[in-house]
Amino acid sequence: MKIRFDRIILVLFICSGILAGGYYFLTSSNLEEAEIEEEIEEEPANEFAVLSYYHEELLDDYIAYQEANSDYSLEDIVTHVNMGIDEPFYTSEAILVEDPYAIDVLVNKVYCFPDDFVPEDLVYVDDYRDQQMCEEAALAFQALNEACQEEGFTIYAYSAYRSISWQQQIYDNMVSIYGEERTNQTVSKATQSEHHTGLAVDVSIDGCDYNYCHESEYYDTFYDLLEDYGFILRYPEGCEDLTGYTYESWHIRYLGVDLAKEVVASGLTYDEFVARQ
Repeated sequence: MKIRFDRIILVLFICSGILAGGYYFLTSSNLEEAEIEEEIEEEPANEFAVLSYYHEELLDDYIAYQEANSDYSLEDIVTHVNMGIDEPFYTSEAILVEDPYAIDVLVNKVYCFPDDFVPEDLVYVDDYRDQQMCEEAALAFQALNEACQEEGFTIYAYSAYRSISWQQQIYDNMVSIYGEERTNQTVSKATQSEHHTGLAVDVSIDGCDYNYCHESEYYDTFYDLLEDYGFILRYPEGCEDLTGYTYESWHIRYLGVDLAKEVVASGLTYDEFVARQ
């Protein structure tokens, strides 16, 4: 048998070409995959996503707010946007609360109650001014008062539950006297007042003008007792930009003992605390 070396050489050449092409294809594919992986690794990470209270649907708002407030921490950026205070108060339509009857309901200049909301279990707190609160909150207030009396002073419910129509009358009257801008610093609009909850109360110490209860010699004792009975100071001093209201040393809010202690321990306003959940 004659061996055709020219055919063998041709076959070998073809085979080597196929092998070389396969190697080039595999090598090229590997290089392309490596380049893609490198691009993915080099893509900037979403710095906000490290926070447990980050909401992906608000990413554009976080970025815009950060650009306008570059000196704020990531925590503050995300918290403020979650709170809805990345825009001036009252510039957007208020959001209806999901459960107006919940003990932990948050109502403020961003969240509101339905127009016809009325708490279900209002009872009289004391006979000082015939004020009403939800039963659980009223019992807690009475227990708090007993603890205060053991310390040598008495607290009274100066103003507790307010209907939406009553709040509207108060607001309109204040606007007629002080104007809308000043009124908005101290008085809630109807449907957006904590007094609608039946869980908030303005307190007088020993019957004095509640506006000056922080001047009482017993105020620090009163303040320290609050969380043990499920209350917090709702509008702390120096937090006007966060709550939307001036400091109110007299306005306390019932949340239940466990939640009140969590809020106090956090060092946050209730608005911030909810925004970080």
